[in-house]
This record gives sequence, C-alpha cells and structure tokens, in this order.
Amino acid sequence: MLVKHPTDVCRVPVAVVIGKADALPSKDFPFLADLLPHSGNGHDDSFNQRCRQALEKLGARASVNILEQKFSNVRYFACSALGRMPALGDSRPFQPVGVIEPVHWLLLQWGKAHK
Repeated sequence: MLVKHPTDVCRVPVAVVIGKADALPSKDFPFLADLLPHSGNGHDDSFNQRCRQALEKLGARASVNILEQKFSNVRYFACSALGRMPALGDSRPFQPVGVIEPVHWLLLQWGKAHK
C-alpha cells in the first residue's frame, strides 16, 4: 500500500466511519450521543474527537492506535443513511446525515496532495 517497508507510515488518508449512528444506544451510553454532524459541519474537529473517543470506549482502542500508527492522516466520522430511526406512524421523509462528509474530506485530502 504505497510503502516500501512494513514499518513505513502510509500517507493515504483514511476515513473511519461509524455507520447507523442514529441507532446507537445513546441513552445507555451517553458518549454515543451527538456523534452526527449538523448543518454540514462534519469536518469539525470536535466531531472527529468524539467519534474517535466513542470507538475507544466501545473497545476499539487497539484498532484506533494501529490505524494511527500505520496511516499519517486518519479522520473519524459518524453517519446515518436514514437520518433517524424508523418508527411506526412517522411519515417524515428520511434524510441522510453525515454520509457525504467522509467522501468530501477524502476528496479535500486528495486535492491538497495534488496541488
């Protein structure tokens, strides 16, 4: 993956995405609340840190550390394809939240690398 030796750090940006964030049990685990971006601010560093910390608290600290050791540019996101939990009687349209932000961030990183 674009490195010469297994111990080299890869410069390819990595977007780590927590999917179905609207379905997380935030009542039982408050650290899972407010992971989804609002008003297009999914690149905000506070969302990055909250998503990273949520993964660590869910038991993925080793995975987070390994990713950050191997890749020089890692960013954490959360998304919901529906934007809310489905509920009987709720006829509001589904609106995806946070789905575009990881792709947009990756494209920005590619643009920075190719200037």
